[in-house]
Amino acid sequence: MVSSTIILVLCLMAFATIHSLTASLPFKGMILRVMGSRSEKYYMLAYSLISVLTVLPLVYLIYKYPGPILYIIPSPWRWFMVGGQLIGALIGARGLLDAPHRFKIRAQLSAPNTPEAGSLNI
Repeated sequence: MVSSTIILVLCLMAFATIHSLTASLPFKGMILRVMGSRSEKYYMLAYSLISVLTVLPLVYLIYKYPGPILYIIPSPWRWFMVGGQLIGALIGARGLLDAPHRFKIRAQLSAPNTPEAGSLNI
C-alpha cells in the first residue's frame, strides 16, 4: 500500500512537472524558434496529447489502488452530486471548445497592444 502511494505521488509530480514545463512561455518560445510557424498549427494537439499520456498512469493507479472508503453518501443526495458532476463536465467541455485561442503561441509571446497579441474577446 505504501509503495503504491509513493508511485502515485511520483507520477503526479512527473505529470505536474511536464505539464508546467510545456505550458511555460520559455518552452513555447523555444518551440517557436525550433519549429517556426508549424508550431502554431500543432502545439495544441501535441500539448493535449502529452497531457493525456502523462495522466494515464495516474488514472490506472487510482483505479487499481482506490484506497479506503472515506464516506458514503445516501442515495437521494448522491444523485444531486452526480448531477453536479455532469453539469461540471458539460461546462468543462464548453471551456475546451473555447480554448484554441489560448494556445496561439505568437499571441502569448507578443508584447501587449501589438497586432499579434490580439484583443480580449469576452
